[in-house]
Amino acid sequence: MSPNQVIAELEKAGVHLWEESGKLRFRAPKGVMTGERVAVLREQKEAILAALRSAGLPTVVADPAHAHDPFPLTDVQTAYVMGRRHRYAYGGIACHMYVEVEYDELDPVRVEQAWNRLIAHHDMLRAVVSDEGFQQVLPEVPHYPIPVADLRTGTDEAVETFLTKVRDELGHQQISTDKWPLFELRLTLAPARAVLHVSVDFLLADWASISMLLDQLERLQRDPDYALPQTDVSFRDYVLAERGMRDAAQYQLDRDYWLDRVDDLPPAPELPTSSREDDLPTFTRRELHLAPDDWVAFKRRAGGAGVTASGAVLAAYAEIIGMWARRPDFTLNLTLLNRLPLHPHVPVLVGDFTSVTLLEVRPGGAASFAERAQRLGTQLFDDMDHRLFSGIEVIREIARRRSQDEALMPVVFTGSIGLDSGNDEASLGRLGYGISQTPQVWIDCQALERDGALQLNWDVRTEVFPDGLVDDMFAAFEDLLVRLARDEDVWNAQAPVSLSPEQARRRTEVNATTGLIPDTLLHEPVLAAARRHPDRVAVIDAAGSYTYHQLCARARGIADAIGQAGAAPGDIVAIAVDKGLDQIAAVLGALAAGGVYLPIDPGQPVTRRDRILSDSGAAFLVGAQADTTAPTSVRAIGLDEIAANTATFELAARNRTPDDLAYVIYTSGSTGTPKGVMISHRAAANTIADISERFEVTAEDRVLGLANLGFDLSVYDIFGTLGAGGTLVLPDAARRGEPSHWAELVARHGITVWNSVPAQLQMLSHYLSAHPDLAFPSLRLALLSGDWIPVTLPDEIRARVPGLRLISLGGATEASIWSIHYPIDAVDPDASSIPYGYPLRNQTFHVYDHEMRDRPEWVAGELYIGGVGVALGYLNDEERTGQRFRRHPVTGETLYRTGDFGRYLPSGAIEFLGREDDQVKIRGHRIELAEVESALLSHPAVSGAVVLVDGGEALRRRLAAFVAATEPLEDLHLDRYLRDLLPGYMCPSAVHPVAAIPVTANGKVDRAALASELRGLSGVAAMGGDEPAEGLETTLAQLWAEVLKIEKVGRHDDFFALGGNSLLSTQLVAKLRDRVPEAAGMYFDTLVRELLPEPTVAAMARYLSSVGQAAQPEPARRKIVSPLVHLGHGTADPVVVLVHDGTGKFYNFAALPNLLDPDRKVLGLTAGDAETYLRTEPELLLERRAAAYARFVRTERPGRVQVAGYGATAVLALELAREIAAAGTEVDKVVLVDPYRLSDLARDDAELEYLFAKEIGVAPAAVGFPPTLAQVAGHPWSTTSAERIAAIGALVEIATDLTTAKRYDIFRATVDALRGYRVQPYDGPVVVVGSAPEPELTGLVDELRTGGLGDVTVHHPSPDEKFALLAALLNEARS
Repeated sequence: MSPNQVIAELEKAGVHLWEESGKLRFRAPKGVMTGERVAVLREQKEAILAALRSAGLPTVVADPAHAHDPFPLTDVQTAYVMGRRHRYAYGGIACHMYVEVEYDELDPVRVEQAWNRLIAHHDMLRAVVSDEGFQQVLPEVPHYPIPVADLRTGTDEAVETFLTKVRDELGHQQISTDKWPLFELRLTLAPARAVLHVSVDFLLADWASISMLLDQLERLQRDPDYALPQTDVSFRDYVLAERGMRDAAQYQLDRDYWLDRVDDLPPAPELPTSSREDDLPTFTRRELHLAPDDWVAFKRRAGGAGVTASGAVLAAYAEIIGMWARRPDFTLNLTLLNRLPLHPHVPVLVGDFTSVTLLEVRPGGAASFAERAQRLGTQLFDDMDHRLFSGIEVIREIARRRSQDEALMPVVFTGSIGLDSGNDEASLGRLGYGISQTPQVWIDCQALERDGALQLNWDVRTEVFPDGLVDDMFAAFEDLLVRLARDEDVWNAQAPVSLSPEQARRRTEVNATTGLIPDTLLHEPVLAAARRHPDRVAVIDAAGSYTYHQLCARARGIADAIGQAGAAPGDIVAIAVDKGLDQIAAVLGALAAGGVYLPIDPGQPVTRRDRILSDSGAAFLVGAQADTTAPTSVRAIGLDEIAANTATFELAARNRTPDDLAYVIYTSGSTGTPKGVMISHRAAANTIADISERFEVTAEDRVLGLANLGFDLSVYDIFGTLGAGGTLVLPDAARRGEPSHWAELVARHGITVWNSVPAQLQMLSHYLSAHPDLAFPSLRLALLSGDWIPVTLPDEIRARVPGLRLISLGGATEASIWSIHYPIDAVDPDASSIPYGYPLRNQTFHVYDHEMRDRPEWVAGELYIGGVGVALGYLNDEERTGQRFRRHPVTGETLYRTGDFGRYLPSGAIEFLGREDDQVKIRGHRIELAEVESALLSHPAVSGAVVLVDGGEALRRRLAAFVAATEPLEDLHLDRYLRDLLPGYMCPSAVHPVAAIPVTANGKVDRAALASELRGLSGVAAMGGDEPAEGLETTLAQLWAEVLKIEKVGRHDDFFALGGNSLLSTQLVAKLRDRVPEAAGMYFDTLVRELLPEPTVAAMARYLSSVGQAAQPEPARRKIVSPLVHLGHGTADPVVVLVHDGTGKFYNFAALPNLLDPDRKVLGLTAGDAETYLRTEPELLLERRAAAYARFVRTERPGRVQVAGYGATAVLALELAREIAAAGTEVDKVVLVDPYRLSDLARDDAELEYLFAKEIGVAPAAVGFPPTLAQVAGHPWSTTSAERIAAIGALVEIATDLTTAKRYDIFRATVDALRGYRVQPYDGPVVVVGSAPEPELTGLVDELRTGGLGDVTVHHPSPDEKFALLAALLNEARS
C-alpha cells in the first residue's frame, strides 16, 4: 500500500497519526494497532512522514534577497513584547531564560570562536526586535567576546559567592530588544569545573533551539571544523509562510472549532494568591529528578493505562493544580514546540517556534486518575488537530468577550519529553542552575528527558503566592509522580492526592474539641437559677425590672394557658411578641409546656407570617393580644388574658428529652420561600455552655439583648444570660435601632456583655466618637457575629472602651448559634479581614472541595460544620434538608453545608471568604436574593428583576434592585408593594429601571454588568443643581465640606460618594446639632437615619425645614395588594389554583374551598392592585397576567397543580396553565366553569353591565334588566349607567375591597382585552363545567375543541350541582 493508503486505512480504524519533532507518533483505540500494522509503520516511516508533511501545508520559499528586511512577530513573540509593558497585570518583565552548563573543563578561546561561528550561521542570533511589532536580522554584527572569570585558585566559598552574583545579574535580565545582542554569555573557570552562563531572551529562540545551540556549541568546542547543518531557508521565510496559512480552509476550520468553545472554556486555575502583585517580580525554580528506573516504570504504567508518558506527567500536574485550585474546572496554558513541517530544513532552524494551546480540564465524573488522564489526553489530541488557530488568538477572543482579567492564563505546562536534540553522542555538559521567567505566568512546569531520567522544573513567580504554598504543591507533585512510578493502585485511585501528613495532623488537632456534652433541656438552667436566687433581677425592659420569681411566675402562667389550649409535647408554638418581659416569659412558657417555640416578628407582613405558620404546622400563636387575623388552623393566645402563676416554684417533670426539638427559626430561602431550621435542646445547650464557660459569663453579668427573637443571637441572650443567673437588659422596642439608647442602657444598667452583629457595635463606636464625655467602665466583653468585622473596629472601640475583650464568633443558624471563635487581639491594619477562628467545643469545622475532600492550607473551599450543634434539618422540607445536611462519604458523619467559603491558614485558624451563591447578610440578617427577586417578580407589571448588594462598609451595605417593567417604576409603588410581602430588612433601598435584564452570551443573567452599572450609579457624586440655595442649604454645604475636608459641595452631591463614611457621618450629625438651629433639639439617631438613605444637602435641608412645620394630614396611601391569596391551610399536592373571574375576584368560587379536601393547598389569584391592572394595555393584558400569575404560583413550589377558571376569564386560566407547564410544573387538569368570550358581541354599555351582574352573582332582572342579553340592546332605559352599576353593587352578597364601579371597570377592561384571543394548542386535559351565560356566547367551547387542545370533556350539571361536580373533579387528582 502507498503511504496515503496506509494513513487512510488507519484513520478509518480510529488511529490518528502525526509528526512530533521529526518522529512519527500515533494514537489508537485499544487493540487496533496489531503487530502487523506497527510493522507497516516502521517500514514506511519516512514515506508516511513525508505524506503527513505535505498534507495541506504550504512550502517555505527561500527569499535571500530580503533576508534582512523587517518581518512580523509571531503571535507568541507579540505576547512577549506586550508583556514587557507594566500596564498589563503581572507584566513588566522579559520572557527570558538563564541556564548554567557545567563541564569538567572548557577552553575559553574555543568557546568564544564557536559561539561567534554560531552567530554567523544562525540568522536569529543576529536579530533585533522593535516595539512596533516587527523583527529584523542584521546583515553584520561585531565579534562577540565572552568574558571569563578565572577562579581556579579560589576557595569553594569564593566561587559560590561569585556564581550567586552572576545569577543575580543574569537570572532576571531585561535585555533591550532593539539593540544587539539579545543574549549574554559568560564563562567561569572554577577548580575542577567550568561553568558556562547563558542568558537568552526567548524572543530569539525557544527551548528546543537553545538546546540545539548548546549542542552545536559543544561540538564546535570539541571540533572547530565541525560542519554545521546547512539550510536553504531562514526563520523569516518560515514565519511568512506560516502566516500565509491563515487564508487556508484548515485555518478557518480550526478557528471555528475554538471560537465555538470560547464561551464554555473555564477560567484559569484560581490558586491562592498573596495580593503582592506590586512587589518586585522574581522567579524561583524548584526541581525534581525521577531516576531512570522510576522513569522507565512510570512510562510502562502510563502505557498500560492507555496514555503517553508526557500525557501522564501532564495529568499529574493537572491533579496537583486541581488540588490547590478553588474550582475543579479550569484551563491550563500549554506551550507547544510547534515546528510545522513546511520545509525539510525546518528542524535545524533557530527561532521561536513556540505556540500555545489552552487545555480544558474537567475532572468531574472520572472514577480514577487513569480515567482523567485518558480524558485529558483525548482533549489535547483534539485540540492539537486544530492548532493553526493559536492559543494566543483564543486568549485575545476571551479578552474581547469577557475581560482582560479572565484572559490571564498564568499556569503553564511546557512538555519536552521525547524531544530529539539530534546529537547521538552523550553530552559532556551537565545542566546546572537555571531559571526562566515569562510575563503573565505564575507557574511554568517544564518536563524533559535527559540521560534516561525525567527532569521537572517549576519556575514560579514568587511574589504571587503565600509563603510555603508552592513548596507544598511541589512536594505533593513529586510524591505523586514517585507513587505513580512505583504503585499500580495509584493509577486507579479516585483521589491520589491528599493532605500532607503535617497538614493532616494540624487539621486533626484543631478539630479535637471533644468535651462534656450537656444533658439538659434548654430552659432547665434558667429554672434552676430561679430556684437558687428568686429575688435577683432577671429581666429589665422599658417598663421596669423583674426578678427571677416574677419571670418564672409569668412563664408558668403562659405554660398553663398553652397546655389548657390543648398543646401536646412537641407542638409548635409561634411567638409574636415584641421585646419585653412577656417575650422572654412566652419563650420559657412554651418550652415548659413541652412545646417548640417558633419566633414570629410582630411587624412581619401578614402574607409571610401566614406562609411560615402554614409551612411549620404551628398549632398555636402567642401574641400580646389574641390575633384575630391568624389562620383558622392556628389557636391564637393573647398574653393580656393570662395571669401570672405565683405558686411555689418547682422544677416540672420532663416531658421532652435533650435530643428533642427546642425551637424553629425561619431564615430566608433561595427558592423564594423561607425555610425553618430545627434545633434540639442539646445542640443549643452545648453552644451556650461552651460560651458561658469559655468567657466566664456568670450571675454578675448584665447582657444587653439587642437581637430580635427570630435572630438566633437571641438564643444566647435568653438562655446564656438567664441560665448563668445574670440579668438580661432589653431595649425599648420603639428605640431598638438607636445607638444613643444603647449607650444610655449600657451606662444606666452597667452592661458587662455586648452581643450583636458588628454593624451595631460600630454604630455605638461612632456615637461615642461624637460624645467623648461618655464612658463605659462596666463593659468587659463584646461578642461579635453574623457579618464581617471591619478590621478598624477593634481599635476604634477599644479607644473608647479600654480593656474591652472582643471575640469574633461565627457559624450558622443551622448549627446552633455559633460554631467557631477567634479572640481579637492586636489587628494588623493591612489585614484584609479578621480570621474566622477555631471550632468551639464538641463542634468541628471543615473546608471541603466539591467531593467533600479536605482542601490544603490557603485553598478556598466550602465550609462544613459538624458536631453536636448540627440542626435536625429543615422543617417539613426533606429536599432542602438533603441538599444542605450531607453525610460524609468516608466518616458517615452528618455535616451542615453552609454555602460559605473559607480556607485554613497554617496557624490552624480558618479565614472566612464569603459566599458564592446569592445569599447575603445585611446588618446580620441572612437574606436570599432569590426571595427578594421572587417578590418583585410577583408584581404583574414586573417582567424581570435582579437584586444586588450595594456598598462595602457594613453600615452602608444595602440591597439594590434592577427592574424591567411594563410601566414606569414611579407608578408601581414597589416599595409599598414589597413591604406587604417581605420584612423591612429584605426590601431594596433603591430600585433602578432597566429596559431589559442583561444576559451573558450563555443566556445567564449578567450580574457583573449590573454590578458595574450599580457602581456607576453609586459613584455619581453630583446629580444636578450645583449651587446650594441661600440660607439653610448653604450652611449645611459648609458643614459637609468641613467634615469631608473638601472645598465645595453641591446641593445634590452624595455625602458618601464624596468620601464620607459612617464615622464621618456621626461627626457631621454632631456638628449639625451644635451649629444648625433647626437640628438642635433632634435625636442624634434620627438625624443619622435621615442622612443614610438620601445623603445630600438638599434632602437634609428639606427634612429639617419640614420638621418645624405643623404636620399636615397625609392623604391615605393606596395599598398595593398581592394577587396571590391562600385559601384554607392545606399543603398537599396537587395545588388547586383558582383564577379570578372578569371582575378581578372569585365571587363564584367563594364556597368552593369548603368543598375541597382540607389537606389540599388552595391558592386564589385576584387582579391584585386595581390601578396596575387597569393601566395595562388591553392587547398585552392576557399575556402579562398569565406570566405574572405563573411566577406567583411557582413561588409556592408546587409539585403539581390544577387550574380552575370562571366565566369571562376562563381562557386566562387556560393560558396560565400553559405558562406553568412550560416552566416545568405538571398541570393535572384545567377546569373551566361557564366559560365564554366576547368577540364582536356586547359592546354596548348596558350589555356589558348585564354580563357584569351575572359575573358578580347578581340576577340582572333584579336591577331592571330584560330577561336575556339579546333583549338588552334595544331596551329603553330610564336610568343612567352609573345608577345601574350602583344598583348591582347594592345586591352583591360578598363584601368587596373596591367600589362596584371599580369592579365594573376591571370587568370591562378584561372582556375587551380577551375579545381578540385565539385558542393556542395545549396538550393537557381540559374539563368544561356548565355553559356560557347566554346562547350567543357558546362558541368558545367549539373553539377549544378545534384550536389544538388535546382532550376536552364537557359536563352540563344543574345549577345546584355545578360546584359539587367541580369539587369532585378537583378532588380526583391524577396518580
